[in-house]
Amino acid sequence: MKYEREIIKKLEKEQPHLTYVSGYKNEYTYFKVKCDKGHIFEISPKTIRTSKSKGRYCRCPECYKEKLQKQREKRKQEKQILLRHKEKQKSYKQEIDYLIRELDSLQRKIKKCKQCGKIIIGIKQFCSECKVKKKKDYQRQHKKKTQRETMMKANGKFEAIELQELIKRDNNICYICKQECDSTDSQWVNGAFIVGNNYPSIDHVIPISKGGTNTWDNVRLAHMICNARKGNN
Repeated sequence: MKYEREIIKKLEKEQPHLTYVSGYKNEYTYFKVKCDKGHIFEISPKTIRTSKSKGRYCRCPECYKEKLQKQREKRKQEKQILLRHKEKQKSYKQEIDYLIRELDSLQRKIKKCKQCGKIIIGIKQFCSECKVKKKKDYQRQHKKKTQRETMMKANGKFEAIELQELIKRDNNICYICKQECDSTDSQWVNGAFIVGNNYPSIDHVIPISKGGTNTWDNVRLAHMICNARKGNN
């Protein structure tokens, strides 16, 4: 038909991606065309009259569906990639926060030994070496104290002697050098009570090691330095 050949030419000129199949009767009826990918669909002659409709009204619905599907899949993949990226960022942030907390707790645990000043980690106040040394000193002093107490009891009568009462009795005067004692000559250093040379002390006139008793008639007030110099003489 004459009109059919004209519509084929017009279709080739205006819509080169489409191929005429069959079904054209007049300008009011739909006819079948085929796209480049082989999909067959119907269009109206009005859609190919002007070049303004080129590629817009004569598009293949199946191809358009495939295009939309690809766009959806692409957006979905981009969304999944973005979610994975956010999850990684979140995990990295959690790891960084954990490391910061661990570092803060480690900084709080880092201390100096009160005895030697060595760096230690934990809630302890002394390092292992100072702790062993302190334990040995305590055991030695405790042993010496118990031996002295047993010796006092073995020598005879044992009375409780208090330093403050002895200071009142002897008027705070050292019986060796005849000078006044100073009860304030002391200080606390790293939890230890350290006394000076003029600090008052209890001195046994007859030493315990030589059979002296721990009684009021055998004790006198003396400076710490004077008591140390006298020893067990």
